[in-house]
Amino acid sequence: LLLFIMSNILLFESISDYINNDIYTLPMIMFIPLGLTLHRTPIDLLSSIIIVPFLLFTLSKISHGLGTGDVIVFFALGFIFTYEELIWILLLSSLANLIYVFFKPKKYYSFIPFVSIFTVLIYLINH
Repeated sequence: LLLFIMSNILLFESISDYINNDIYTLPMIMFIPLGLTLHRTPIDLLSSIIIVPFLLFTLSKISHGLGTGDVIVFFALGFIFTYEELIWILLLSSLANLIYVFFKPKKYYSFIPFVSIFTVLIYLINH
């Protein structure tokens, strides 16, 4: 059930990011109650929702490559995934995006579709 709900929210956000270059925060709020039902330790939960989004926010301000929506998605995913899994999602999504950029250069790239794909893959592998 968690995979179904998570993949539908991420599919909606991917389409929104691809078409409108924007994501919606309200669907991402659904990850909070879903993640709180996973019975993780408070330290693990806090490290997931603080460490990776903070690093991404800092990186986005330095490089201007990531948008605030990307950081919001990783914050919401922190309620379900550990920070190690979030780093793998970020790494694999970034590599896939680089390959995409190499073959189809343009000015703006939607990052959330790649995050969505690798979020579902990491979830299937680890859970």
